[in-house]
Amino acid sequence: MIATAGINNNVLGNILYMARELSQNKWCLAFGNGVKLRQVTLDSNDRLGLFEAIIQANQIIINFIWD
Repeated sequence: MIATAGINNNVLGNILYMARELSQNKWCLAFGNGVKLRQVTLDSNDRLGLFEAIIQANQIIINFIWD
């Protein structure tokens, strides 16, 4: 499932949205700002990988806004 920010959102692009699909073996993550989308798959319980994916997605979104 992919959700996007509404048109009436005045800060479109400044918010990082995250969707998760968690299972015993894999975690599927989707990050976006309503314009740009990034998907990542991790091994389950990889908390360090989760934090790194969030940081990287945030940096990509910030760079997208300022380009």
